[in-house]
Formats: sequence, structure tokens, C-alpha cells
Amino acid sequence: MENNETNFEVNLLPVISLLAVCISFLLLTAVWLPIGTLDVKQAKGETSENLEQPSRFEIQVSSNNKYAVIVEEKGQKVSSQQIVDSSDEQIKVATYIESLIEKYPEIKMVFISPNGNTKYQTVVKLLENLKKLELREIGIEPSL
Repeated sequence: MENNETNFEVNLLPVISLLAVCISFLLLTAVWLPIGTLDVKQAKGETSENLEQPSRFEIQVSSNNKYAVIVEEKGQKVSSQQIVDSSDEQIKVATYIESLIEKYPEIKMVFISPNGNTKYQTVVKLLENLKKLELREIGIEPSL
């Protein structure tokens, strides 16, 4: 009788090579993923009447580069200014907010109210300008 011995070996070298290529590809592409954060506080909500309203700036943004900057102290509107800014850098808005910060140094809270047609880039650029002015309590309240 014949001695039928089965010599069964699996060649793992191609599998290991394929895994090495896949892992290196994964590591190379993971480096290029942009990871960014933006700390924005969403602090507007229902309040009872006995709580004191904080002082704040409110910036209403429309879709055609029109801004309304409102100053509120303890829930009362103190001043309001309409600004039309034709530039993409929002220079007029930034200088006006800077003058308001000098006039009202105790106000550190800002709310941005974009309407439904406001471009995302406009809001992000406004957030960048407010961060440059060292305003840290920023909230976004979309208007309908």
C-alpha cells in the first residue's frame, strides 16, 4: 500500500505583505485628516424672571453682509448699530466690536444670530475675528 501523507502548508507571506501595505496606507492617510475644534458655548435658554440677565453683545448676520450689533446690559437694549460691510474680511464689524469692548469692558459674552441664508464662511470668519479680540464666551443662536 501506498503511504499517502498529506503535507498541507499555507503560505502566509502574501497575506502578511498585504496587511503590511494596508497598515502603512492607513497610517499615511490618517496623518492628513484635519482635526479641528472650535469651543462655542450655547448658553441661551429658558430663564426664570428672578435670575439676572447677563450683559452681552448680539450680532445679527444677514445673507447680504448686513450686520446688526446690539448691546444688552442686564436684559435691556442699550445700543444698536446697523453695519453694511462690503468686504469679506468684515473690517467694519471688527473695528466696531473693538470700540464696543473699550466702551463696555465688563461685557465678555457674545451671541451670533445668523439667519437661514447666511453663508457658513461668514459665521466662521466672524468667530475668528471675535477670538482675535479675546472674547471667549461666544454662543450661536440661529434665527428663523
